[in-house]
Amino acid sequence: MYLDEALRLYFADKTLRPKTERDYTSVLNCHAGDLFAVPVKDWTREQIERLILNVQDESIANANKLKRVLQAIWRWMAMEYPDEPEYRAEPFVKVGKKLKKVKPRKGRLYKDDFPFFFAQVASLPRIDAAWMTMLLYTALRHRSCALMRWEWIDWSRGVIAIPGDEMKNHDDHECVLSALPMELLRRLHARQRHPKTGLVFPDLDARCYEDIKLPSGRSAMPHNLRRTHGSIMKELGYDVDVRKRVLGHRLSDVTENYCIDSDDSLREVNERVLGAILGHVQQQVA
Repeated sequence: MYLDEALRLYFADKTLRPKTERDYTSVLNCHAGDLFAVPVKDWTREQIERLILNVQDESIANANKLKRVLQAIWRWMAMEYPDEPEYRAEPFVKVGKKLKKVKPRKGRLYKDDFPFFFAQVASLPRIDAAWMTMLLYTALRHRSCALMRWEWIDWSRGVIAIPGDEMKNHDDHECVLSALPMELLRRLHARQRHPKTGLVFPDLDARCYEDIKLPSGRSAMPHNLRRTHGSIMKELGYDVDVRKRVLGHRLSDVTENYCIDSDDSLREVNERVLGAILGHVQQQVA
């Protein structure tokens, strides 16, 4: 079986979103090169490594994306054809060690931004303001949040159960809520006269963030709010597994790219290290 057929069968089995299918097809058509002429079971580690490292010279992001797409197809083939010995030895095992990491994005809000952010949000229409606030409170992806439905909410548990069809990675995701986002949802629910079904944020202007101007010049784009939530989780000491679960990620390296350290958090690290050093000095003097 060749890559084009494997890709077609993979799409048929996984039922991905059209945009995801287009992204997968595009990265393969642009970068998979000679792999299309080689049966999937005959792929070698050296061939995969050479291909991906060559792509990395042009774009680290595309190299990582190509690896993930090829790896997903390979692992799906291994599950679909368990009796085929060729699929047991994965040709991607060592490739990742030679790939450079994608530089973390810098978009997040810092402590001086929050008063202005909430003041600007308060000036938006009620639904838009509630959506922007919920993005910051929950770290949900903006699309999943915009499509949130009342029937997804388990009021007794305080959980939003988002079906995999509305998640980027197609995994079901439970967003566990604290008191503030629960209160926000209760107010919206009451204003909409307690609906059992339907959109939580009807008539949403999903580009309302463009009306938010922060003096710092930083952007309150929806994904920056998600990164802000992830970054603060890291600063509060939560390990990557907890952060990965909150953000709904499969891979830890993706989660780490969402966590951008603030100056204050790094300064605290420096202060703790120097405190330890000086503490040792004081013990020696005493």
